[in-house]
Amino acid sequence: MQYARTDARELARGVDGLTAGDPRVANWSPAVSPANVLTLRTFHRLGSRASIEVDGWLKSGTRYTPLVFGDVNGDGRFDDRAYVATSNDADSSVANGIGRLLTTAPSGAGTCLRNSLGTIADRNSCVGPWTASLDGTAFFFGGSVGSHSMGLQFQIFNVISGLDAALHGTDRMRGWGGYGMPDNMLLTATSYDASARRYTYLVNPAFGSVRSSSASQNPFGMRVNLRVALSRDRVQQQLVIDGMRRTHPSTTALIDRYVAQYPNVGFEILRSADSVGMSKTQRDSVTAIGRAFDETLRTIWRPVAEQIHNGLSVADAARVIAAARTPAAINYEAYAKMTRAVLTDNQFARLPADAKWFLATGALLSMGLAP
Repeated sequence: MQYARTDARELARGVDGLTAGDPRVANWSPAVSPANVLTLRTFHRLGSRASIEVDGWLKSGTRYTPLVFGDVNGDGRFDDRAYVATSNDADSSVANGIGRLLTTAPSGAGTCLRNSLGTIADRNSCVGPWTASLDGTAFFFGGSVGSHSMGLQFQIFNVISGLDAALHGTDRMRGWGGYGMPDNMLLTATSYDASARRYTYLVNPAFGSVRSSSASQNPFGMRVNLRVALSRDRVQQQLVIDGMRRTHPSTTALIDRYVAQYPNVGFEILRSADSVGMSKTQRDSVTAIGRAFDETLRTIWRPVAEQIHNGLSVADAARVIAAARTPAAINYEAYAKMTRAVLTDNQFARLPADAKWFLATGALLSMGLAP
């Protein structure tokens, strides 16, 4: 989880956009970007066969400026900031329209208009509504058929929009989970009164409302995916690639290749030694377990590497590799239990989710390394 608070201001001239009067004059204003952003991203493994991932964010509203639809200062651009009329102004229709907006517009827009009454609205003086998004993914490893692995993935999109529909009904949704920008056109210039030397305007009753809805832009949805790996496993693919490149890795290089498939449980736990409060004795024990694990794996894979280096076919090499995975898996499970035994229950509970997963029974299954 991460939170960021930003207080940014920008210096801009009218010719850069959003002018009032002389477009050459530069003024300071708040930046458009959200001032508060809370980001959530989490990933957890559930045993050796499942995992869940959640992504979401919560943002304060982006800033916007009340504008006039039309060019009222004659610079050829539709970027003029609007004057917010009061009940004392001569144009009663505009004043009445503004008065209605003060009670009907969204809270952020209403506050902005109240603060600007009797003046030309400042640049980026209005703040839109907060927005949020939440997505989730669950993955279930289904095992293998021969050399083909299978998995089931369940995804859910824009949970916030789904809650909006469930609580308010699809025809009365409040726009939760939407990404739309508020309507910033406050006035529309309809004509010019030459005798009075002023424009006449219409007030936009939808000022400040979000133009797009979550239902059309980012709807709530669910999706189920079944994944089946139809290609050869990575080990066989590498053997084929070696043959195509006419390369002949040395025995040592092949041993390194096959040992690297297995995460060293001891060394993985040592990465979290400080955060879980491991003593020097515990660190030394886990280090010794990690070294012994690596040496035992090398002993298992050495004869396999020697046979492949001496010229086995891809099919024969695949059978030899498959046979070696059984003792390698037994070795992994044994050293995982030894590493877990070094830790107290409190220390284990404080380990990161990934570190716990390395110690879970059947972890090799989800890595595609089970015999």
